[in-house]
Amino acid sequence: MTIANVLSALNAVNLSPLHFSAAVDALTALSDVERADPVAQTIALSAFADAARIPSDFAPAALQARVVALDRWLAKNGRHPNLEAVIEAAAVCPLVTGPSGVEFDAEIFAGLVEFIGDLPWPFGAPVGHA
Repeated sequence: MTIANVLSALNAVNLSPLHFSAAVDALTALSDVERADPVAQTIALSAFADAARIPSDFAPAALQARVVALDRWLAKNGRHPNLEAVIEAAAVCPLVTGPSGVEFDAEIFAGLVEFIGDLPWPFGAPVGHA
């Protein structure tokens, strides 16, 4: 499997902003030692994906890749004033390969954050429900 195929499989996993936010919460609930351990993160994200019934064998890897990409974006850009929009954008922005590995395209991600932040309703809300 090529890197392009892996990215395609990861981007094909349908994650809602609520899924991604809950996955981040699951990682935050880990101890400091576990949070620094990629195996512990994978176990936690696999358990979360199973419990959330995300219909893809690639769900844990997609969640992990998005967490890594978000961490890299935050390291470069600092904390954003609208963290909710950042989390929601991280759930849907396509993953790309960058100099450090998997990441979000900075221009696309920033545009999504701005767009989501300007919406008059929560991005993840079902249509007709504000």
